[in-house]
Amino acid sequence: MKEVKDGQGNHLARQKRCPYLDEHKPSCGCDKEIHVEVGDPVVRFNNFNDSALDFALRVFVKDYGSQFKMKSEMRTIMYQEFKNYDIRIPWPIRTVYQGDEKREAEEIGKFDKMRNQVVKEYGSKDTAGFSRRRMIFSKLKNPINHIFLLSKISVISGKSSEDLARKLSRKIKANLVKSEVRVFADGESKITLGGKLSKRKTIVVQSIYPPVDTNLVQALSLISKAKETSSEVIAVIPYMGYARQDREFCQVKLLQ
Repeated sequence: MKEVKDGQGNHLARQKRCPYLDEHKPSCGCDKEIHVEVGDPVVRFNNFNDSALDFALRVFVKDYGSQFKMKSEMRTIMYQEFKNYDIRIPWPIRTVYQGDEKREAEEIGKFDKMRNQVVKEYGSKDTAGFSRRRMIFSKLKNPINHIFLLSKISVISGKSSEDLARKLSRKIKANLVKSEVRVFADGESKITLGGKLSKRKTIVVQSIYPPVDTNLVQALSLISKAKETSSEVIAVIPYMGYARQDREFCQVKLLQ
């Protein structure tokens, strides 16, 4: 077993017998003045977690300050053992794709020009000019991706995703409607919108990350308000809380 030592060569972990005694050397003091039952390091299986098994390693150290170096050394040892036995940890990975900004800006400018032309000619009419719009759609490289540009859309900004909602509304040329949350003394919250919603389509942007229950209730409230006005409601949820609780990892019986 690898021993963790301080700068003077003293062992940080409390032990019943100092390893130096087996080497015919004087004890460093790690086995002296022990007031609790000290044994070998203990590993406990704590819980089933999301995509992980939680273990805890329990070790006694000689004083309060020794715990920090001990934790760092233990993590280093475990990481090296994982590499030796080819145990891989699924770390989160974020991939960034870099495109041609100049070309994208030119394409966006061309699409904006087409959109403004369609809105100017047919924006106030529901059915007239449909064939004309269809012809313009056929000229676009990705017509499905630009349907939003030719529609009247509202984007509701939830409190947990204000930055994303602002960028989305700017990207699709939609009307951004901010939400205000008022919390009462008993913990209840009231949500009010700072503008009118589109009767055609509304996008609700709200992430459900901690506090999960609070953001979930706010997301449901925003969706309910949007459904009162718009004929179509789309929810954009970057982080979906409770998404991994659709399956049971173990069955628990209730005792009465």
